[in-house]
Amino acid sequence: MKTLLLSDQAALQIGLERALDKLDHHVEVWRTPVLSQAVWFLARDREVDLVVVDLPWCGLTNLPSVVSQVRGVQGRSKLVVLLDRPDDLRLVVHAGVEADLALSKTLPTMTLRSTLGQLVWGADRHDWQNTMLLHA
Repeated sequence: MKTLLLSDQAALQIGLERALDKLDHHVEVWRTPVLSQAVWFLARDREVDLVVVDLPWCGLTNLPSVVSQVRGVQGRSKLVVLLDRPDDLRLVVHAGVEADLALSKTLPTMTLRSTLGQLVWGADRHDWQNTMLLHA
C-alpha cells in the first residue's frame, strides 16, 4: 500500500506506518509538509492508494483548497482527513470539504487499520471491522 501523508509531524508518519503495516505485505508512507511537492508526487505516481491530510497541518481555513488541489491529481487514490478530535468532523463538513473519510487520530490502531483497509479495498478483501468510523 502506497500512502502520501500531508503533515509536518514525523511521529504521525511512524504511527500511520505501524497502523498500515499489517494490511499489506509492502507499505510505503511518504510524508511532506509542502503542498506543491504532494501535488507533484501525485501527478507522477498513479499507484498511490491513500492520501492522508493532517487537519492541524493545514488548518480548517486552508483545508478546502488543499483538498481541491489534491483531488485534481489524485487519480484513483482515496482521500482521508485526520482530525485531532472527533468533534472536528462537524467543522470539516461545515467547510464543505468532501473527503472519502475523516478519522480521529485518537482511534485505536486496530480500528484505524481496519477502517483504512475497507476504504482502500472494500469489504471483500478481509472481514474488516467498522467500529468508530466517521464518514465526512
